[in-house]
Amino acid sequence: MVLGGGRAPAPLRGVLAYAHDMLEERGLANVEGHAALLHEACADLGLSPHLLGGIMFAESRGRSGQVSSAGALGLMQLVPAAARDAARRIGQELPTDDGELRDSLLHDDRLNVRLGAAHVKWLLDNRGDWDLEAVLVSYNAGRAKLFRWIEEHGSYASWVRSEEEARARGDRTTGSLAYARQVLRARDELRERGVL
Repeated sequence: MVLGGGRAPAPLRGVLAYAHDMLEERGLANVEGHAALLHEACADLGLSPHLLGGIMFAESRGRSGQVSSAGALGLMQLVPAAARDAARRIGQELPTDDGELRDSLLHDDRLNVRLGAAHVKWLLDNRGDWDLEAVLVSYNAGRAKLFRWIEEHGSYASWVRSEEEARARGDRTTGSLAYARQVLRARDELRERGVL
């Protein structure tokens, strides 16, 4: 935060950029530490572990036990409803008690990643004419919300333009477009690093 508004002084910007880069590196390393889980979850579904790793990076930076302000849980930041839907699709038994389900999603990384992969696979299989970026927006915001945004703006491309223009003005955005693009950058970085 810069007192009085405006930009931070150049030396502080350099320190902040360095700290940001170090945190991003740590997040990528955390995700790479889950390589076996990512490969296992992707193998049966035909998904790219780099893509799933990119989602994990954007969601939790590869840190287990995370809880979002919206109640999303674990490495893949699943809400219980999405986890239940994914489990039903792949025939995975889940606890019926909400507290037990929450605990499982928080502390069973294998289950969380497997259900996250199943959810991504379903989104990809049911995307219609959406490209990968739009699918990732829907993973972040939910399909219903993305459908509403598209309807409000007339098309996905118009919604994207409105997000980009708002960001350029410094106005508040949904954050979902930035999220999707962060996933894609992390996917590419993970592929380039060659650990996954």
